[in-house]
Amino acid sequence: MATVRAVLLCLVAILELGAVTWCALWPLRDELAALARARGWWERVDFTLGNLDVMLLAFAKDLTLLVLVTSTPTHTTRPGRHPGPSPEAANHSGVRKAVSVLCGLHAAFLLVKAAAVAVNAPAQLWPAAGETAGSTSVGLVFLYVSIVVSLVASLASQGLGRGVVSEREDAWDEQQAAVEDEEARDSLRAPLLVGESTTTTSRLGTRAADATQAVETATADGKTGSKAAVAGKDATSKAAAAKRKQRTLMELLRLAFVDWPLLMVAFTAGSLAALGSASVAYLTGQMVDFASIELDRSRFTHTTLLLLLVAGLTALFTGTRGGLFTVANTRLNVRLRKSLFHALLQMEIGFFDTNRTGEIISRLAADTSTVADQVGLNMNVMLRSATQAAMVLFFMFAASWRLTVVTFILVPVVLTISGAYGKFYSKLSKRVQAELATANAVADEVLSTMTTVKAHAIQDSAEATYAAKLTDFYKLQLLEAGAYSLYAILTTFLPNLVTAVVLFYGGNLVLAGVMSRGALVSFMLYQQSLTSAFQLMGDVFSALTAAVGAADKVVELMKRQPAFSPGGHLVLPSLEGRVEAQEVVFHYPSRPEVQVLNGLSLMAHPGEVVALVGPSGGGKSSVIKLLERFYLPTSGRILIDGHDLGQFNPKWLRKQVALVSQVRQHVALSSAPSFKISPRVFLISVHLRSQIM
Repeated sequence: MATVRAVLLCLVAILELGAVTWCALWPLRDELAALARARGWWERVDFTLGNLDVMLLAFAKDLTLLVLVTSTPTHTTRPGRHPGPSPEAANHSGVRKAVSVLCGLHAAFLLVKAAAVAVNAPAQLWPAAGETAGSTSVGLVFLYVSIVVSLVASLASQGLGRGVVSEREDAWDEQQAAVEDEEARDSLRAPLLVGESTTTTSRLGTRAADATQAVETATADGKTGSKAAVAGKDATSKAAAAKRKQRTLMELLRLAFVDWPLLMVAFTAGSLAALGSASVAYLTGQMVDFASIELDRSRFTHTTLLLLLVAGLTALFTGTRGGLFTVANTRLNVRLRKSLFHALLQMEIGFFDTNRTGEIISRLAADTSTVADQVGLNMNVMLRSATQAAMVLFFMFAASWRLTVVTFILVPVVLTISGAYGKFYSKLSKRVQAELATANAVADEVLSTMTTVKAHAIQDSAEATYAAKLTDFYKLQLLEAGAYSLYAILTTFLPNLVTAVVLFYGGNLVLAGVMSRGALVSFMLYQQSLTSAFQLMGDVFSALTAAVGAADKVVELMKRQPAFSPGGHLVLPSLEGRVEAQEVVFHYPSRPEVQVLNGLSLMAHPGEVVALVGPSGGGKSSVIKLLERFYLPTSGRILIDGHDLGQFNPKWLRKQVALVSQVRQHVALSSAPSFKISPRVFLISVHLRSQIM
């Protein structure tokens, strides 16, 4: 049965192929006869003037993606059973990587083509009538529509393809578990007596030989199997963690967007601030033109005053945006605390037995503030950076669309490379710290047992072990030093490379008279602003990941349902006070292995006094807690006037029961408490009008 992701993947492929086919063949509608021959295709494929290559690569990419996804098994079996791949044939992890590589290479090709079109293609929006793609461009509109559609589809196909493979892997795991259970049942059904039959004996011998061979194979490949099992568990754990983080993030955003009117005003102020920042760069270029080209003092002075006015308004809108986001952040903090405190008040008593109060207070006091601060701050930064990037791109296109396309492609590519290498370096740093911790653990073990070390004269062995661990640490440190050097080179050189490319191409446009010198200066300021916006948006995702990690426990507590319902809706017109316990068995949630009550039966009529006597830990206070419905019996029932405690309205029942938790404790089902609890003796007194003490 097709899943939602599989349907979406097919839909994306159909839309992509339809769009790129239309954009490739419609400009060549008068030349379709030539495409009937292979030579016709070859003559009309042009990297910068045509988009037949985009169409062909889209078909190749989608076909390859289909083959990759369908090559993953969804069921498993054993030899001699229903046809299907063996467990060793599972290739889901490799296929996911292949899907990422395929879509990544396809996207890289499209980006290179977009840059080449921006540099070489003529400024021709539509294909000229009566001309073929071999002599002129098919039009910038058709070129960029096909490139953008295919690029977006490639990115979407990567996520959907990996998701479909993960779903098929889940189905494969379930089927494998079912097959293993079936084999276990078959082994239990196998005859154990020798005199069954020759066929049965032969079958058993074959099964034993297969089992022996399997054991030998497992022993020989024990390490490999163990690593594969660990890798599989890690992959499953990571997938579950990713889904949990996604749910947590959506819950946080839902809570934050309660203040959407405030956020809309803040967003509007942020948009005006971004517009002002872009206008400052534009006016700077105008001042350069008036001071170096047109030499107009009055316009130069007027532009300077206008720049100061725009800068002042930009500062005002920036402050407004920051203040409103701070208010929204505080409101989110208060909302989180109220929601969490409300959820904690609904928890059963057993929850507080199994969770330390200090940890709960930490969630309520520290984690809520951390989550609110991180979410509010990052929402502020995200909206500011997104609007800034949008405004800057508009001004960049107005200055030079060709230079904008080149810059817009180079900046994300450079930031992606830097970010990927930064993650690799971070992981390597963690490995270095882990290796150093291992060496320190060896030293700690030796020094803490120095008497034993000297008694067995193993100082040399301990020193050699410590030196070996330090050697491993040193090797990783050398690798980290080399990685850091390369990282520093990349992060220093790549941004300057982008600046050099933009200046070189922009300088050629200025020399060709297509662009003014002031516009080039403004463009360089735009480029710096765009780079900063993209970099901040990348940092926001990392910061949100950290915030979601802190929010997991908070949201988990907020969403947690009590282990049992607080009660029903029953309200009696009068309460007699007949208390009955029927075969009650009870374990505390924090100590499930200890049986506190084992089949306790108790009847207390109105007017009776019942004493519970026993040593500490005998279950006297447990009976009172069950009567108060702080806990539910593991089995059995607690009744009042013939009704189960769970049927009563909890607020009404609490008004009928009084509990005084002191050295002498009282529990009453009336206003005259006479039930007294001492450290050793529990007295239950039931009077007419339901006194239970």
